[in-house]
Amino acid sequence: MAKRKTNNINEKYIVNAGLVSLFIFAFAILIVCKLVKIQILDINSLATAAEEQAIIKKVVQPERGLIYGRNNTILATNLIKWDIGARYIDLNDPEKVFTTLSKVFGNTSTYYKQIFKNRKKYYSIKNNISIDTVNKLKEYDLTGIKYERKIVRHYPFQEIAGQVMGFTNWNNQGKSGIENIFDRYLSGKKGLQIVKKDVKGNTVSSYTSKNREKKDGGALFLTIDIDYQTILENELKKAYELNDPINARGMIANPNTGEILAMGSYPNFNPNNITNSIPSQRRNRVISDQFEPGSIFKVIPIAASLESHKLTPSSIVNCEKGEWNVFDRTLHDTHEKEWLSLKQIITLSSNIGAAKIAKLVGDKSIYKTIKKFGFGDPSNICLNAEVAGYLKPVSQWDEITYSQIAMGHNITTSLLQMVIAYCAVANGGLLLRPYIVKSAYTPENELGYSRDVTVVRRAISKNTSKELRDILENVVTEGTGANAYIPGYKIAGKTGTAQKVIEGKYSKTEYMSSFIGFFPSNKPVLVCGITLDSPTYGKHWGGTCAAPAVKNVFTRIINTTNFKDLYDWIKPNNQTELLEDKKLDSETNTSLYTSIEKRRKKDVNKKTTNKKNIKSIVEQRKSNNNKVRVVMPDLIGHSYSQAKYILTKLNLQVHTNTITGKIIKQNPPKGKIIYSNSDCYLTVSGDN
Repeated sequence: MAKRKTNNINEKYIVNAGLVSLFIFAFAILIVCKLVKIQILDINSLATAAEEQAIIKKVVQPERGLIYGRNNTILATNLIKWDIGARYIDLNDPEKVFTTLSKVFGNTSTYYKQIFKNRKKYYSIKNNISIDTVNKLKEYDLTGIKYERKIVRHYPFQEIAGQVMGFTNWNNQGKSGIENIFDRYLSGKKGLQIVKKDVKGNTVSSYTSKNREKKDGGALFLTIDIDYQTILENELKKAYELNDPINARGMIANPNTGEILAMGSYPNFNPNNITNSIPSQRRNRVISDQFEPGSIFKVIPIAASLESHKLTPSSIVNCEKGEWNVFDRTLHDTHEKEWLSLKQIITLSSNIGAAKIAKLVGDKSIYKTIKKFGFGDPSNICLNAEVAGYLKPVSQWDEITYSQIAMGHNITTSLLQMVIAYCAVANGGLLLRPYIVKSAYTPENELGYSRDVTVVRRAISKNTSKELRDILENVVTEGTGANAYIPGYKIAGKTGTAQKVIEGKYSKTEYMSSFIGFFPSNKPVLVCGITLDSPTYGKHWGGTCAAPAVKNVFTRIINTTNFKDLYDWIKPNNQTELLEDKKLDSETNTSLYTSIEKRRKKDVNKKTTNKKNIKSIVEQRKSNNNKVRVVMPDLIGHSYSQAKYILTKLNLQVHTNTITGKIIKQNPPKGKIIYSNSDCYLTVSGDN
C-alpha cells in the first residue's frame, strides 16, 4: 500500500517536471524566434523606425516685417537676442557656472544657485542678451548651459512714436497700436524644418521643403516724419514740465493730403521696455480721449455764418460789454467790449459774440456745418480705440444749446477731429480723411493695403476758407494767440480754454487748454494742435500754455529740417515785408495794434541786423566750430544701414569693417557723452 502511494507521487512529480520543462523550452523557442525576427527579418523596417525617431520637425519663426516712416526711416526692426538656461543636473561644475554668471551679469553666485529649486527642472537664467555676451560666456566653456537664439522686436527711436507704433508680446505678436492692427501683414508665416540628429543629439542635417519655407512679414509704410515726431514729443514734454498738467497731447498734419506727420502724448513709454510702463502711458490720447474743445471750436459757427452769407468778417455784433443773459444763464467775456466785428469776435475770443452769431444762423445750419466738418463721426484713420465724439441730434437741442456749442461746450471731440477740421479751413474747404498708414505688404511682398488722399466732402467754400484763414492769422498777430507769433512768418490759429466737467459741474480750476495753428496762412503746409489737460491754474489759458508749444514746434521744424527747401514760397524776408506793410484795420483795437506793431518793427530790425549771423541748427551741427554734445546710442544688433542712419542724424562720422550684417561691437560705447563730428567705429558681423 505504501509502495503504491510512493509510485503515484513519483509519477506526478515526473509529469509536473515534464510540463515545466516543456513550458520553458517553448518560451525559449519563442524568444529565439522573436530575436531572429528582430535581428534578421525586420532589420530594415526597424532601422527606418529608428531613423524616424532621430528626425525632429522644427517650427521656424519668421522675422517680423519692418515698419518705415516718411523718407523710408526704419521705425521698427528686429534684433537677434539670446536666452540662456540650464538643468542643475546637467551642470558639470555648478560652482564655476554660478561664479561666471555673477561676473558677467552681476548679482551674487548664491542668487544664481537659488534659481535651481529642482535639480531636474529646466530654468531660464537670463533673457535677451547680446551675441557679445553669449560669446563671452562660451569662452568659459560652461558645460550644461543652453543657448537659445530668438528674434526680438526693436524700436530704434525708443519712446518716440511709441503710442502710435504699439508693441509686441514675448511671442512677437502685435498687441497694440500699428503693430496690432496690421499684425497679419507684419507677422509673416512660419516654416517647417526637418532636422536629423545622431544618438548624442547633435544635428546631422536639416532641410526645408519648398512649400513649407518660412516667409518673413511684409513691410509697412507710415506717413510719420521722425524729425517732426521727435520735435513734437520734445515740446509736449517741455509743456508738461512747465505747466504741470495731467497730460499733454499733440499732432501735426499735412492739410493738403490728410497725412499724419506726428502724433503723441506725454507721459509716454518706451515699447522696447513695456514692463516699465502703465496703460495710461501707452494710450494714444489724440484719438481715444474726447473732451469739450472750448474756443477752438468757435471757428465752426463762424464758418456757418460766412457760408450762410448772413454775415461778413466786418459785420458788427453787440457783445453787451462782456455780460449777456441766455434764459436762466449768463454768458461772460474776459473783456468788456460792446461792439465787435465778426473778425474781432474770433480775434478776442468773445463767447457772447460767438453765441449771438450762432443764434442768428440758426440751429439747423449750425448742426449741418458741424456735421460737414466730420464731428460726431469717427474719421476711420485705421487706429484702434478712435472715439467719434458726442454731438446731440439737432432735434434734441434746447433753448440754450446753440450758445453752449458756439463756445465749444455741450459737444465732445478728439484732438484728431479738431485738427482735421482746421485742415479743411487751411486747404480751401475740403474735409480729408486722415491717414497714417500709406501701404502694407503681405509676406508674399504683394500690396495688401494702401491709402492716399481721400476727399470726404466739401465742408466750406474756398472763399469762406480764405476769409477764415485771414481771421485766424489776426488771432495770432493781434489777439489771444499772440504767443504763437513767429517773426517773419504768417501763422494762423485759435486758442481754447474749456472748463472741465467734474462730478457733473463745470470746474472753476480745471481746464482743457488748447491751441491749433497752421502756417503759412496764405498757403498752409502744416497744421499743429496741442492740448493740455488741467494745467496749473493761472497758467491754464490756451494762449499761455499751448500756443507757445505750437510756436516752438513750428520754429524748430523751420530751423532743424529741410523744410525751407521743400516749400520755396515760404520766405521769411518776404513775409516780414508783408507784415510790415500791413495797414491798420478800421475795426481793430488801436492800443492793441500799436503794441503788436512795435513788436513787429523790433523783430524786423533785429532780423535785418543779425541776418548774416543767423544759422539753423542743421547748419550749426555741420560747422566744426560749433560742436554739439550728443549721447552715443546703443547700436548693437542694428543693421549697418540702420546704424549709419542714426549716427548721420547725430552728425557723427561712421567707420566700419564691412557694410553687411549686424553691429556686434561699437566704440565709443553706448551712453558716452561725445561731440558732433566725432569718429565712431563699428564692427559689423559680415552676414548677409
